[in-house]
Amino acid sequence: MVMGRTVQRLVVFAVVGLFPSILYAQASITGTVKDALGALLPGVTVEASSPALIEKVRSAVTDGTGQYRIVDLRPGTYAVTFTLAGFSSVKREGIELAGSFTATVNADLQVGSIAETVTVSGQTPIVDVQGTGTERVMNSDVIAALPTGRTPMSLTTLIPGVVGFLGAQDVGGTDTLGAINGQFAIHGGSNNDMRTMTDGFYTGGNRSGLQYGNNQPNVGSTEEVSVDVAGNTAERAEGGILINFVPKAGGNQFTGSLFVSGTGSGLSGSNLTQRLKDLGFETDVKVKKTYDVNPAFGGPIQRDKLWFFGSARFFGYQNYQGMFGNKNAGIKNVWTYVPDQSNPLFNDAYSRDGNLRLTWQINPRNKLSVFWDSQFKCECAQTGNSSYWGKLGGLAVSQEAANEYWIYPTDTGLVTWSSPVTNRLLLEAGAAYRREDYAVPIRYLRPGDPRLDFISVLDAGTNIVYRGPTIPGGAGAGGSSWTDSISWTPQFRAAVSYVAGAHVLKVGFNETYLKAHDSSNINNYGYGYIFFNGTPVQLTQSAAPYEVHGSA
Repeated sequence: MVMGRTVQRLVVFAVVGLFPSILYAQASITGTVKDALGALLPGVTVEASSPALIEKVRSAVTDGTGQYRIVDLRPGTYAVTFTLAGFSSVKREGIELAGSFTATVNADLQVGSIAETVTVSGQTPIVDVQGTGTERVMNSDVIAALPTGRTPMSLTTLIPGVVGFLGAQDVGGTDTLGAINGQFAIHGGSNNDMRTMTDGFYTGGNRSGLQYGNNQPNVGSTEEVSVDVAGNTAERAEGGILINFVPKAGGNQFTGSLFVSGTGSGLSGSNLTQRLKDLGFETDVKVKKTYDVNPAFGGPIQRDKLWFFGSARFFGYQNYQGMFGNKNAGIKNVWTYVPDQSNPLFNDAYSRDGNLRLTWQINPRNKLSVFWDSQFKCECAQTGNSSYWGKLGGLAVSQEAANEYWIYPTDTGLVTWSSPVTNRLLLEAGAAYRREDYAVPIRYLRPGDPRLDFISVLDAGTNIVYRGPTIPGGAGAGGSSWTDSISWTPQFRAAVSYVAGAHVLKVGFNETYLKAHDSSNINNYGYGYIFFNGTPVQLTQSAAPYEVHGSA
């Protein structure tokens, strides 16, 4: 089995405009300050404060045209204060920021003492009149309330106009792992241009061109999910859908949450009526069990200095597949499939995930964030008409031929640094490391296992694979019985932003690199059969074992 690899190697960009970085999910506040007669006021100190900021306050000063912009703001609720000697201070409260939204907050200052403060409470700006992007943002409260599988794919399907190319339909969390292999497009674009990110770093599968795959962001530790469908900046090499997960950072107060859901076969209905049984239908496809447990907790290690936020997620599901095991499984000289009605087959999948984020305000001008996520997944006991891997492109699979898709583990590490050197100059840098170690064994098959002595059979008349182990791409044709694959993807980025009034000049780079090692093997004979209603019609020979080393 040959594993494909697609890599985005290098992006260099220069941005001049009126918008912040969509790629890094930076919100901003901008506006104009005037006096009571409408004259523009230069030199006004503008401060944006929020519990979401570990540094408490970010500030700017209006230029000669009375304009200002405060960039690199985390999602949250802000208060904006305007002060200038000889004028009363003005404070605007309740400014909600999300994604890369730019809130326009203007102020009119009255002559008076700075000690006098006029507090203005009103509706937060809801229209971004500065940017050209078309971004949809779902915060943690919305995600918790939505009856979805809580995955990038199930959330993206809620965006109007999005077209899905799904590896599976995740209905009620019954195929969450199968659904992570979905792709999306919009406005007639290519689904190959879709990308998933965590905090502005690509976290899609190393082998899928960073689009989708083995990484499953933990929504329990997610502050918000932004889905950008058009209007991408020069920081991106693609023009498709961008899904960015922004992790929670913690705060000066301890907070936590717990999400629990599940069901069992006793709560599942059945449409297998007596009439269908009389027509020969013996079983139906239904849920055996599903569960999802997602605790999260965060707070201060040192107030205003060091915050943490961590989360774990344990979810899984088992689904009956509408077929039965093979009575002849493991019998050496028997080449037929006979259903065992005492053994209804089901697939079994689960995921274990833990992550932690630390945010350290080193000093007033330097902030460092570190994020680590480790995931272990298994699409186990892939039998019957399993949604993605076990299905083998529409084929039914008996238990002795079923594959198990292990990912152990997927590790993601992110480090970001930001420094507002002055009110006008912002420096940013970051690095990411992703390691994927996955295998497609048939119940831990390795060379020497006696099950490798059974040749796989695909019966094209019944569309059933049985007798010997195989995986997608080799069903009944001597395909690989196990594949081990390890890949590493380091990423680097840096940027310099200069703010002049309401305008931003930004220059920087992104780089991504892939290194991989694959190894694969097949059964002891190196071939497999295709039957038609029990009669052999084709033999396919394969060249294995093999190893592949590569980088890009």
